[in-house]
Amino acid sequence: MSIFTKWIGKSDRKAQADAVMRTLEKSTDDNVKEIYERLKVYREKPGMAVMRPFYLYTACMEAMIGNIKEFKSRDYAKALEYAEEVYKTVFPYEENTEDFEELFLIFLEFFDENSAIARRIFNPVFYNLYNNKQNYVKWLRATAKFSAIGGNEVFYVPYAIKARMFYYDEEQFAANVLEVCLRMFKSSNAKLVYEEEVARLEHLAGIYNVDEARIISVEQRLDTAETMLQRATEILKVAEQRLKTIDTVTATSCQSVKEICDTEITLAQARLSEIASAMQRDYDSFVEGQKQLVLYEKQQLVEDTFAAAEKKLAELQRLAQLAVNSANMELMKLKSDSGEVMGKVRSFLADDEKLKSLLETVNSNSELIDKMERLVVLGDSNLDALEQKLQESVAAEAPKPAEPAQKAAEAPVVVKTVPAEKTVVVPEEAHGYVDHHEDETFADINFFLNETVPFRSRWEKLQERKAEMEANGEWFHEKFDDILTAVIENSNPYLIGPSGCGKTYLVNQIAKLLGVEFIDIGYINEEYDILGFQTANGGYSTPNFYRCYKFGKIAFCDELDNGNSRATVKLNSFLSNTEDACYNFPNGESVMRHPNFRIIGAGNTAGNGADSNYNTREKIEESVQQRFMPIYVGYDNRVEQEILKDYEDWFEFVVRFRAATDAWSKNSYGDAAGIITTRDVSKIRKYLDNGSFDMDRILQYQFIQTKDNSYLAFLADHIEKNTDKDAKCRKIVRTFANMVAMKRKAEAY
Repeated sequence: MSIFTKWIGKSDRKAQADAVMRTLEKSTDDNVKEIYERLKVYREKPGMAVMRPFYLYTACMEAMIGNIKEFKSRDYAKALEYAEEVYKTVFPYEENTEDFEELFLIFLEFFDENSAIARRIFNPVFYNLYNNKQNYVKWLRATAKFSAIGGNEVFYVPYAIKARMFYYDEEQFAANVLEVCLRMFKSSNAKLVYEEEVARLEHLAGIYNVDEARIISVEQRLDTAETMLQRATEILKVAEQRLKTIDTVTATSCQSVKEICDTEITLAQARLSEIASAMQRDYDSFVEGQKQLVLYEKQQLVEDTFAAAEKKLAELQRLAQLAVNSANMELMKLKSDSGEVMGKVRSFLADDEKLKSLLETVNSNSELIDKMERLVVLGDSNLDALEQKLQESVAAEAPKPAEPAQKAAEAPVVVKTVPAEKTVVVPEEAHGYVDHHEDETFADINFFLNETVPFRSRWEKLQERKAEMEANGEWFHEKFDDILTAVIENSNPYLIGPSGCGKTYLVNQIAKLLGVEFIDIGYINEEYDILGFQTANGGYSTPNFYRCYKFGKIAFCDELDNGNSRATVKLNSFLSNTEDACYNFPNGESVMRHPNFRIIGAGNTAGNGADSNYNTREKIEESVQQRFMPIYVGYDNRVEQEILKDYEDWFEFVVRFRAATDAWSKNSYGDAAGIITTRDVSKIRKYLDNGSFDMDRILQYQFIQTKDNSYLAFLADHIEKNTDKDAKCRKIVRTFANMVAMKRKAEAY
């Protein structure tokens, strides 16, 4: 934990000061004991102390003891005296100084490695030039690697004083001073850099050094300019006279041209009139000729058509008569043949007593007799088949099954076939809506979603079930209860979070806890993804959203910001959540909203359009956004700690890596790319359990590959600074830093 974070809370400062004093008291170093005695007096007699409040001394001592690279025990007293001098500048009104808390944290940073007090480079004048003291701290950090700062104080301090007069904007001033100072420290001639930059500032402000020789030269140029101006004036006068002459000639020429044009236009109009009259006469003559030709051809066409029609009609009448005659003959023959068939059948049946009883049954069954008389398929060799079919029909009609009959030995009877009447079977789908989900039933109203039951009663039972799941090893996201409340209250939660943070798994947990099925309908690209559509044969393609709405399920609209915003607007009709809500789907069915129906949306953005990480997202229509409750769902380290509970070193590294990506974003470098997701953590656990990838390959594929070198360098530096030597992940951190360095070196060549 850094000094900055350790002393940030006011309530803990006295306890921190006491802890430092106890540490100093236990030291065996004489120099430290000397400091302890002095601080002990300051604590008992605050009036003798230069720095107030007292905990400033203990914070400074803790910073110096921790920064052993720059402070040795023999330097503590001198450094503390130097700090008291710096204190007078930083806190001119002691505890009553404006922005005391912010200045206190800045003051502690002066004890960092290579900072102001450690290097004895604090200059009060230079410090007071900065309105925003954070800019002074940035200057210290940026110049930390230069050892010649103290020697250049005679140049950079006067330059900063001059630059302050020319720069009103604080950030521009800080940036300019830092740039010039870096040039001074890198240059072997700081004075030359100082003079060049001061001259540049004056030139930008319009200040120039003008000597007498230059003034004389300018006067000579002015005299030359006056002479040239006089000559130009004379030339202009001559040009004006010539212009007047040209205007007179132009006016005369224009008048002449106008008269010529008027004459030619009059002649042209007369000629055009004659041409138009001749064209009209020719046109009328042509039209009349075409009319006569069309009338003649029309009459001829009508006559030819009638002749052909009469010929065709006569042919059809002849064929029709032949067909009628043939049909009559066939009917007469059919009556004769059918009589022979029935006689043959009766003769065959008369040979067996059991079949006689069946025949009596058949004779008593008028429907069966009618079926026999309408038999249409009898061939020369299928009498046996007829007998078999007859026996089966009789057996179906009789109360008891009949004994099989003996086959007749008579010669086959030739029977002509008559076309049967056609029967049209109308499919059930043609009569209207057909429910393609007959296996689904209407669920009872879920106790936890029944708004007639008091909320507190439902909530307490849910918490009991949740506690049982936790006891069985289930882990819940920190935002789980908020989302669960929104679902119970029918508030249409919209989960906003980066890819891989566990949004879908969270919805699955809610459905499991409530005991309600949920369906991931995906992102909405077209209206029929919600409403379905009529098929070509008159049926209805049922969408999953329809099933959720009718049968009481949770519709999970994942990647809502990745769909078609025009189609997503259709959700408005289903987000009102009134008790008597219903909707007429394209199949014509008016479906009542099931009380268990809920909508949960999810997306990677807030719905306001694309950003640097999700650059294809569309803006969700405002009316849809207003009907959703936005809930931000980030990464939960507790879940990832459970995933990596057997690999504590990797969990520590993941936490530090994500903190480094957050720092990149906060420092205005832009949105951090390649963040580690909960999904990635699960992969890492799998690799470690199976031994499929070693440490180097996991770091390469999950943390380094595809990232920019400057970005990786920032991450490696941030992680190393925030990892102490006793951390469990120290080995992984060192390996990561070495791999980043090797990658940068390889790509540099």
